[in-house]
Amino acid sequence: LQPAPRPEVPTRLTTEVLGAGEWVLRKWNPGESAASAPPITLSFREGRFVGHAGCNRYFTGVKAGALPGEIAVSPAGATRMACPLEIMNAESRFLASIGRVTRFGFHAGLLVLSSGEAGPSGPMFFSRR
Repeated sequence: LQPAPRPEVPTRLTTEVLGAGEWVLRKWNPGESAASAPPITLSFREGRFVGHAGCNRYFTGVKAGALPGEIAVSPAGATRMACPLEIMNAESRFLASIGRVTRFGFHAGLLVLSSGEAGPSGPMFFSRR
């Protein structure tokens, strides 16, 4: 008898694992939930993060780093619609934070983007939509 084939397991944490589907921001930091409406979303397509920042659509370049899970994210560009202040504040925070991201990983099934900084630019936790 031959052993059952093992499922393919990535040997390196690369940006390719981000490519399928859309992610929704659930937490700003481990103890700080994100608003569920309107959702802040993130997709990885063709070397870019794209999505909805709460009010506006955004895009930003992403390059893989030298080590597994390292990435360099460029400052975000976005459309310029106006929304209620609370939504605009969350959007501003997200757009500033996404441009500081230097690494990604997974924790308890959530995608974690982080900059290594604490506070408003701390880790962001996303679940699959």
